[in-house]
Amino acid sequence: MDADAPEITAFKVALRGPLLQPADETYEAARVVWSGMIDRCPRLIVRCHGVADVVASVDFARTHGVVVAVRGGGGNFGIVTLFEFRLHPIEPELMACLAVYPESRAREAIASWRDFMATAPDQLLGSLVEFSTLPNDASLPQEARGARAITVAAAYDGPAREGETLVQPLRELGPMLVDFSWRMPYCALQSMLDDSFPKGHDRSYYKSLFLRQLDGPVIEDLVTRVAARPSDMTYTSIWDFGGAVARVAADATAFGDRNRPYVLSIDTTWSKPEGDGPNIAWSRNFWSHMQPHSDGRIYVNFPGHGEDDGLVRTAVGAENYARLVAIKRKYDPTNFFRINQNIAPDSLPRRQRSEH
Repeated sequence: MDADAPEITAFKVALRGPLLQPADETYEAARVVWSGMIDRCPRLIVRCHGVADVVASVDFARTHGVVVAVRGGGGNFGIVTLFEFRLHPIEPELMACLAVYPESRAREAIASWRDFMATAPDQLLGSLVEFSTLPNDASLPQEARGARAITVAAAYDGPAREGETLVQPLRELGPMLVDFSWRMPYCALQSMLDDSFPKGHDRSYYKSLFLRQLDGPVIEDLVTRVAARPSDMTYTSIWDFGGAVARVAADATAFGDRNRPYVLSIDTTWSKPEGDGPNIAWSRNFWSHMQPHSDGRIYVNFPGHGEDDGLVRTAVGAENYARLVAIKRKYDPTNFFRINQNIAPDSLPRRQRSEH
């Protein structure tokens, strides 16, 4: 279809939001996604302004045989046009622990953090330990500039003074490179790392794995493998997965079983295409090496490039996957929405299909 084809002109007129084509001034900015490895040039981009635009776009795609990719979530069953949020009160300021230690102390730091989190209250949110390389920045102490480090991080959902007292042991695990711990508003906490991950700038390959435990052999494998990372832009995190999050029943949401206590996130990042091979190979080897410490479950937001078979089934578990397939067969039996981490409508064994 040409840019000025009657069908496209009529489609554009019917929309409230803009319809972008490659020659349009804002097309290049609109097509950029977060990972610099993804360089797609869609024939049309619709910036939908309301439900009617979504319906018109899907109808146009179906009528003209256009393949559709939904930006922002990759929905399998349709396109979400409305979110309803249940809000919770929070303090004006939260205490954030961001204690940065030399990577040479990673074994001791991980073990101490593990033991601390075993009895921590639910209010201690999103706690993790994270390997990274600090920037060579003049604002940092001399010994911290460009140093490989491990950060012990957490935020306290409650009065900041209480949180400061609670997390103090995490700030006393030995000599620190730097301590970024401070009281801050929730929005500042949420956005504090945005500049470290600029949209469309860096190349990335993220893999994840739930871990059954975090004992000495697991820690040793983690520390040894992370030390061999080929890019100093890479982050590797171990997230605590306990508390209220773990108490949600397996069949209550599509997420599945939440009984694994830790999530390993291998967030491999680099800058140039020639780094693709070594960085992806390191990530996959690291991930494969950690499999004996896991039952194979992954966090579906960090699936590499989606190349592994049975990706969604591995993430959510067989029972939940069967329920999702049943929903897919009801609402999208032709797999129209398939440019995603796909749940194919015919992806169950014949016996399970008959049961659902």
